[in-house]
Amino acid sequence: MVNLTWVASTSTNVISYNIYRSSASSGPYTKIGNASGTSYMDSTVQGGQTYFYTVTAVDNSNAESTVTGPVTAAIPAS
Repeated sequence: MVNLTWVASTSTNVISYNIYRSSASSGPYTKIGNASGTSYMDSTVQGGQTYFYTVTAVDNSNAESTVTGPVTAAIPAS
């Protein structure tokens, strides 16, 4: 599992965050979830793989912010 955390947006219009994952830093990134707070647990990772994550803030008009990151998570082989 990968536990992702990030700093909350300073915008008062943000209602949630979209989380994206890729197997390459250059993408393509696929949306894997949405969080109302500033953390997300990815339990779908596989051992021996490296994943790259980005997060966007979503406002009350469903507009997304620019992409953050990426950050890297290397999963140990089982």
